[in-house]
Amino acid sequence: MTAFQAYQLYNAIRMHFTGSYDFFKYNGKTGVKESSFQIRKDQYHYEKLARFHDPRGLLVANFVEKEKPWIRDIVSDSGKAVYATWAKRAQAITYTIKADLHRLSDDFDSNFKCVDGEYCPLLRMLTGPTDKRVAIETVCVLAKMLGVFRHWNSALEADPYWRDILGMKLQKYTPFIQFDQQKIKQVILEHFGARRPIE
Repeated sequence: MTAFQAYQLYNAIRMHFTGSYDFFKYNGKTGVKESSFQIRKDQYHYEKLARFHDPRGLLVANFVEKEKPWIRDIVSDSGKAVYATWAKRAQAITYTIKADLHRLSDDFDSNFKCVDGEYCPLLRMLTGPTDKRVAIETVCVLAKMLGVFRHWNSALEADPYWRDILGMKLQKYTPFIQFDQQKIKQVILEHFGARRPIE
């Protein structure tokens, strides 16, 4: 990967997480020109990104962790530490979800239902005290498999934090998460029993 290609990748992922651009729909392609890159004074940071063994993962991890990270922060030691934590969760996603399910109520539906504009228990566990938190990947995977994003968007439409930050982040991050759907379905069914069909 060249420094310019790293710049293109950074812009595509930045636009995906912060606006209406869809990284997957456009296959990571943007209209950035090499001529505009050549006059930038921060090319060194993109050279560092290009040399990293997983540039896309490094970018995704940091955009999930922070709202609008700068490239210099992403390629710094702290940005790489964010990546290392993210990569551990990604590699052990089934284990992570299985552990997080134990934090949920036995009343399956109540975990995902938002009432009177209030966050459901699962979302509260994402944003609550650190010792009671669930992983963002758990929320994204469960939301995708159960199809609850539509309910959350409708129930929380008056909440600016959901609409502009948290909801957007969850929905933008979900397509990047790789998981075995059948395995996760089995984990959910084993934990909750046959109380709810998973599509």
